[in-house]
Amino acid sequence: MISRNRGATHALFVFLALAYTCAKPAFATPSFHPAGFASVDSLSFDMEVISLPSGSPEGSNLQIFLNITNDDLQFIKADHGGFIAQFTVLVEIRALKGERLDSLKITEQVKVADISAVTSRVKLQHSRMTFQLPAGDYSVIATVTDKETNSVGVRKATASLQVFSMTEFSVSGILFFNKIERDEFGGLVFRPRVSIYQNEARKLVAYVEVYNVAAEDSFLLHLTIHDQVDSTVYEQTSWKQSHGKLTEALIEVDCKALQHGRFSAGLGVKYGDKKLNVAKSFNWFIEGFPVKLSDIHQAIEVLKYLSDKDEYQRMMSASESEKYNEFTDFWRRKDLTPLTTQNELRDEYYSRVAFTNARYGALGTEGWKTDMGWVYIMLGPPDLIDRDPYNARIGTTVRTVKATQSWTYYKQNRQLNFYDVNGFGRYLLDNPQTFYDMLR
Repeated sequence: MISRNRGATHALFVFLALAYTCAKPAFATPSFHPAGFASVDSLSFDMEVISLPSGSPEGSNLQIFLNITNDDLQFIKADHGGFIAQFTVLVEIRALKGERLDSLKITEQVKVADISAVTSRVKLQHSRMTFQLPAGDYSVIATVTDKETNSVGVRKATASLQVFSMTEFSVSGILFFNKIERDEFGGLVFRPRVSIYQNEARKLVAYVEVYNVAAEDSFLLHLTIHDQVDSTVYEQTSWKQSHGKLTEALIEVDCKALQHGRFSAGLGVKYGDKKLNVAKSFNWFIEGFPVKLSDIHQAIEVLKYLSDKDEYQRMMSASESEKYNEFTDFWRRKDLTPLTTQNELRDEYYSRVAFTNARYGALGTEGWKTDMGWVYIMLGPPDLIDRDPYNARIGTTVRTVKATQSWTYYKQNRQLNFYDVNGFGRYLLDNPQTFYDMLR
């Protein structure tokens, strides 16, 4: 058994720092995309959809919200100072069988004054579109194209539009906000949460519109949130006083119960002897590591190669409520560029974890736990891979094996050899001492 040495973090810092510095030119778009969620494309953005009344007795408004961070756009110098980026948004509405029913294309322009805004992961560009449609089920396809680089991103969603009664008790779909904002007149600032990631303040507010409850009457709201295995992680019941024809209902969620992953929210609204139910799935991921890691425990577990023994044991043994703080504190200490909003080391590390899980998993073992995964995470991709499916001799060892691979890293003038121990793709490192030497 080869020992997974946790003491070689200096080498990892060097390799990840070099990989980032060499790979990313000025004003470039980062290549990291959450595995298993975003479509495979070169421009990342988030999309949210909701059904709201249109004023028509036969249909409703399908509202579509898009968010794009500045760092995902290509900026160029503007003629009169500052920087400018342009992108187009094409939204298509299709029947579930594929027939195109409607579409809208707009061009957006963003201008910023300084370079810090160009690479910001905090500053967002918001786009909003509305389609008036008959009740039914639809497919929504949004395509965003950067006009400077022609990078394209695509997101897809399905939407069920209901008929909202003009006189009967009814309820809209659920939207989530990061916080409650009011304008100078006390009205709600309608700025939905359009992201798969947790916000920095870890705030979440559920929003629904309730229609046609008599003014001064009250209705009951019962919110439940379930995790990926359908366990109830949060529950809240509250009464809300009606404002008549339209009442905006806001429910602040205690996010201590939500760690990391995909969740489903169910909201029951009861008025008298009538009860309506609406539901919505949402993502609550910690930014910077693969969304396929289903909880904070897994996010910490894969830090085995980057943390020292005491640090790792402290994080792993922390309570569920403490794990989030341990995780964020760990990455804050490791941040190579603490004055920026992006943590390049974290992004690169979890990107490599995601790659190894997709490429090197074998016989029920996650890819990051294999020898090949370990090497890839620590050193990055090799410059050359030499595969021999029939060789029985490798290095100084003679074995009857199904296959071998040799990974060459030119900068260090070293080669690492792996052999398939049982013919089922479980490759073991044959010369671990060479690997240890590379990490010094």
